[in-house]
Amino acid sequence: MKYYALVVVGVLMCSLSPLLGQTNLQFGVAQNAQISAPGQVDLYLFTFSGSTDERVIVRMSEAGSSTFFCDLTVLDANDNIIGHDIAGQTAELILDGLTPGSYTIRAQESGGSLTGSYRIFLQRSRNPGNSIPAVFGQAQQDSIAVFGQLDTYVFNINEGLNQTVLVRMAELAGGPFFVNFWVFDPDGEQIGERISGITGELSFEVSKFGEYTIWAAENGGDFLGNYQLTIQKSLNPGNAQTVPFGESQNASMGMLGELDTYSFDITDGVGQSLIVRMSEVVGGPFFCQIQVYDPDGLLVANRISGIVAELVFIPSKLGRYTVWAMDSGGDNIADYTLQVQKSFQPGNALPLSFGEFVQDSLRAIGDLRTYQFELNAAPGQSAIVRMADLAGTAFFCEYRIFDPNGEEIAQRIAGSAIEAIFEPQLSGNYTVWAMESGGENTGPYGIIVQRSANPGNATELSSGSSIVDTLSSFGDLHTYTFQYGGSPAKVAMIVMEDLTGGPFFSRIILFDPSGVELAEAINGSIASINVLLPDPGEYTIWAMESGGDNTGDYRLTLDLPVGIGETDETTAVPVIFSLEQNYPNPFNPTTQIPFALPQSELVTLNVINVNGQIVRKLVNAKTYQVGEHQVVWDGKNDAGEEVASGLYFYTLRAGEFLNSKRMILLR
Repeated sequence: MKYYALVVVGVLMCSLSPLLGQTNLQFGVAQNAQISAPGQVDLYLFTFSGSTDERVIVRMSEAGSSTFFCDLTVLDANDNIIGHDIAGQTAELILDGLTPGSYTIRAQESGGSLTGSYRIFLQRSRNPGNSIPAVFGQAQQDSIAVFGQLDTYVFNINEGLNQTVLVRMAELAGGPFFVNFWVFDPDGEQIGERISGITGELSFEVSKFGEYTIWAAENGGDFLGNYQLTIQKSLNPGNAQTVPFGESQNASMGMLGELDTYSFDITDGVGQSLIVRMSEVVGGPFFCQIQVYDPDGLLVANRISGIVAELVFIPSKLGRYTVWAMDSGGDNIADYTLQVQKSFQPGNALPLSFGEFVQDSLRAIGDLRTYQFELNAAPGQSAIVRMADLAGTAFFCEYRIFDPNGEEIAQRIAGSAIEAIFEPQLSGNYTVWAMESGGENTGPYGIIVQRSANPGNATELSSGSSIVDTLSSFGDLHTYTFQYGGSPAKVAMIVMEDLTGGPFFSRIILFDPSGVELAEAINGSIASINVLLPDPGEYTIWAMESGGDNTGDYRLTLDLPVGIGETDETTAVPVIFSLEQNYPNPFNPTTQIPFALPQSELVTLNVINVNGQIVRKLVNAKTYQVGEHQVVWDGKNDAGEEVASGLYFYTLRAGEFLNSKRMILLR
């Protein structure tokens, strides 16, 4: 019986001996202690005077190198256990809903048979002790030097409700280290917690003004190493770099979890477009991420991409915009470029001259080039912009065209050549953004702009002109003009003929003196326009390869015969009757039929189909005088209906003279 009595007394002494002395703990101050005898229990006391929204964390960590299991218990004023944890190196308790009062912490070795050094730490989420001021936009590097260490940071938000705050914590040691941090609002209420192997990130919208708290630690408390903490806000951020419009910024993510901040001002042009591009330079595993915020600190858009991240948006407010640039996961470092451009009064814009084919190059991944040209708006006038890849590699041309107010009027994307024809509604400077569609390819390209009235770099033609020219680059466009006096009524007969024999689609567009389109023709080998000229003045012809992705030689011919159903008598006296081959042939939709008379005769000229039926009586028993004549057929029958494509014959009877020839209509 004595033996058992002695055992009971021993146990009672072991459990009561720590009550002889308790240590008061202060928030944010680590206490180092020693379990010097098996079964030792150390007691600590702390007073809590906050609200139930707050959190309190208690950590007990083994401080020596021996195998030591931390045993941690927290009791309230009535000795009720409100938390208990056992862990090999760090035991941790996070306490919610505490009421004001005194609390006891009991620290011991779990099995009661080991001794060793340990460390105990206490912190709160509101008005914490020994906190470090965090600076917006400035990366702060620190180290978890002992097991269970927890660092505390604070920052103040006194403006910009609903703005965004970003917190990033990144491991810098390169070893097994799990970053762990908590963020608390000014009332001590938890906003969020993040745990990650390399970089942990938390963003939130500000709902309260005051002091915010961050706890930063290693997740299990059982690894040591360096880390970096960065915080930033979207309204009036710290350490922001001003970005000039149209100028590429070269920068580097030099540390894991790095966040770079940029800003730019929009002082006019609400309704214009802006583009932000972030591009990886090194070719390694790097995911570009950009977030753009408006002058109130509200998120406009967020983009993530492996090589190039791009944002195009229309600003709804004037003021300072903020850009956050980072690697998406925060676990890669690399060089990158950032470029910002606007569509109204852009920066670093290059002038374009009408009709001049400009060769340029996208020299870096994500590059963006900007051009401007001035147009005077006129009813019905057209303008064309063409861009073509000149590298012959995987390159997708993209451009966006903006009017003088910066509002987008066209966007085009294609593998080798792109084109937009539009009617300008406003007078002033038009803007073009030229880029590679995905931003992932580089190389040379060509760009040209032309207008349909008073064009630049045009070649003057006259009736009967026939010139050989060359489209030497993808997307090239040649311009021609000719004059028409207005009398007599004349038909413009324009033919573009491919001379390469290869894949080449001839294309011509005719515009009147006001720049209004009259006709367009596209054909694989010969494209022809036959149209009655409505007004006197200078007419414009655009000649190009249809898709813009083929080059080669071509012949352009212009003839101006008289109008349909009319004749043009000359002073030359023919020696014999003759019926000439129509021109052009094949044709669409009109062609001219020449004939000559050595004497006055009654003339009949009919168009006949392959079934021998008369389709059109062009001349019906009409007396023509001596001379050379020509009659134009517009591809219609006597009822005024367009006839189908195919083979037709035209037959001339003049007195005893009778002759026929064939012609082909291609629609």
